[in-house]
Amino acid sequence: MSRYALTVLAAAFLLPLPARASWVNQMGNGDSNSNYIGVGAASAQLAATCGFVNSGSTPTVLWARTTNGDMWNEGGGFTGYGAALEFASEEVGFIGGLLGKVWRTTDGGMSWVEIPDAMVGGGTLMDSEYVADIAVSPDGQTVWIIGGTGKCSYSADQGATWSKVEVSIPADTGVAAGAVVGDSVWIVGGVPMEEPTEGSDFEDPTPGNPASDGFVIYSEDGGGSFDTLTSGLEYELTEVSFVNPAEGWASAATFQEGGAAIGITIDGGETWDFVEIDDFPESEVVGINMGASVVPAGCIHVRFYGREVGTAVCTTSTYEFDGSTGLFLTTDGGETWEIQAGYKDAFANQLVAASAVNDVSMADCHRGWLVGAGKIIQRWDNDDADLDCEQGGAPTEETPDDVGDQDGDEAGGGDGGCGCSAAGSGAPSLFSLLFSIL
Repeated sequence: MSRYALTVLAAAFLLPLPARASWVNQMGNGDSNSNYIGVGAASAQLAATCGFVNSGSTPTVLWARTTNGDMWNEGGGFTGYGAALEFASEEVGFIGGLLGKVWRTTDGGMSWVEIPDAMVGGGTLMDSEYVADIAVSPDGQTVWIIGGTGKCSYSADQGATWSKVEVSIPADTGVAAGAVVGDSVWIVGGVPMEEPTEGSDFEDPTPGNPASDGFVIYSEDGGGSFDTLTSGLEYELTEVSFVNPAEGWASAATFQEGGAAIGITIDGGETWDFVEIDDFPESEVVGINMGASVVPAGCIHVRFYGREVGTAVCTTSTYEFDGSTGLFLTTDGGETWEIQAGYKDAFANQLVAASAVNDVSMADCHRGWLVGAGKIIQRWDNDDADLDCEQGGAPTEETPDDVGDQDGDEAGGGDGGCGCSAAGSGAPSLFSLLFSIL
């Protein structure tokens, strides 16, 4: 799970050693009953992660918090499944989970209080919704709790008051993630991957299917109404990031070999060009000596900090085999991606290194965390002082004047200048992820 290739040779002369990206394993005990599912970074020092302890019929929300970027203090004690976590400020943050429950902190994650007004669904396994994502606007005021079947709640005042809306999504698909910039709201997803099964007594096996049929649903009035901008994309879209109303990126997956890509849009999500992710270096793949694949099968995360600098997480995992995960960095708007090496080697136990990564959150392009099964917490640091996270322009609620086709054609009609391949999206739903753990 690494794709950062900032490996530089030190010169034979007494030249200063260049800044490098590095990985720190902060937790990861391999306990299959305790899993971190969501993570949020409020700053380079303050972050929190949530998940659950599977303790029979009474699941307990598991969470941990760091205030210095190094030491993590664990907590818990309330019933439920933590699945998504996001901060709106260094004080205010939200946890969403299976059963559609939502919790809020106003003290930087020291304590959490359930918010019934923000809940999506009915609160039982039969009539509820799961929280697929929590999207926060760049100014930290607007918060969207996004359900996996389109049930949502949103707040324009950091969670003091809430409204609810049910978004219609294409048949047989699921919601994976969302984004909000000003009055613009995007909801993305697709048909989740389905693993093959052998059936009872090895009869009537199901062949499974790759992720596919990505879609983008959009509101220009803060959630008052939604329209489908595009659907039926080759990939499922697993996450989405916009820096202004026009320019955005989506992580995409089919979870078959070669099915990993990052989508780029310059027309607010109506049309997409997709950049395929290069093969992992063998040094970053767990089990390479036993024939493990280096070919990426899906991307599960993308986040941009300015118009040119972003990070993405991609994996070699297919619906047949476990895989390795890589973190990638771009400084050219997503045209090219460089793996940030060292994730695998940060673990003393390579079996833990191969465990599933469930979420990632970056404070900026210099530091972030990945979390996963067995209480994995891995921190990534990039000490390159010349790396400007907001290179090309900071996030804004206004569309920059230079966005669009300079030849006078409609914006987004071509490849946006990126020379990408056309296509779609994919990723397993959080619902299937959670129940595969239970």
